[in-house]
Amino acid sequence: MESHSEECKNCGHVYQGNFCPECGQSSKDLNRPLSVLIYDLVGTLFAFDTRLLNTTKTVFIQPGRYPEDLLDGRRAKHVPPFRLFVFASFIFFLLLSIRGNQIIDDSDFENSELPVQTTNDSIARIDSIQLDSAYLEIAADSISFNVGNEPMGAKLVKEEIRKSLREENLSRSQQVFYRRVLRVLDYPELFFSKFVRYLSWSFFLLMPFYAFLLWLVFRKKRRLYIGHLIFSLSVHTFLFAVFAVIVLIQLVVSWELQPEWYLLLTIPVYFWLASKRFYHESNFKLILKSLFLTVSYLTTVLVSTILILYLSLVY
Repeated sequence: MESHSEECKNCGHVYQGNFCPECGQSSKDLNRPLSVLIYDLVGTLFAFDTRLLNTTKTVFIQPGRYPEDLLDGRRAKHVPPFRLFVFASFIFFLLLSIRGNQIIDDSDFENSELPVQTTNDSIARIDSIQLDSAYLEIAADSISFNVGNEPMGAKLVKEEIRKSLREENLSRSQQVFYRRVLRVLDYPELFFSKFVRYLSWSFFLLMPFYAFLLWLVFRKKRRLYIGHLIFSLSVHTFLFAVFAVIVLIQLVVSWELQPEWYLLLTIPVYFWLASKRFYHESNFKLILKSLFLTVSYLTTVLVSTILILYLSLVY
């Protein structure tokens, strides 16, 4: 029986099959009954769910297998690595935003009490203003408040800062700094939202930078950068998943000892197992290279976080 040939409506190429070999467009016609379109949509979603399930099992149960499969050509059963990375990061930062807002609401930020140091003449100095919304400490040692020995709430802090701003002996840099502190105190949710948004964007730069570090130390094992990039995507996917589980536990239950943080111990174990499988490195060399990667990357993340905190405060 002869196969039916048809002309691609996109590029005009004559072909046989379900997809055009020139441009890749499907031969399916969208001008069909709604029930048929719904059936195709359900089939597509089910196929994606199956791939996501297979990929998730591979990433978590077999460290290093996922990037190895992709580079060896076994890609059809897996979700693309960048899409998986975006999905995991989206879930984590969404939960982080919810958790941050929960902390702000639970702390009753507007009426919360802040500890104040007092001197013999009842002149208090603010050593730090700690924001529960972003755990940001802002040094303000140069402000003096005549508040006696009573605890000072965030509302009183803002009132005293406004009084200080009306003084003529403040430099321009001090005025700018105090106004920014006021803005954070007035809108902690906005500050935390900007911090989370900037932090999520930063990982689109930090992740390929980590791949570059991997290329530096493992380039003799895998010469091309793309392999290290895929490995970096898989490691960050696991990292985001671990932090998402930690935040989710904190949203659901509240334990005094917070045992969920012990899940962080799975990250170095996962990296070790994944690196052994993907790079086939000896134990001694892998220890040295892992230490270099950890110190270098954590330093970069720390500097980036400080910069993001500053940008969140300024803009």
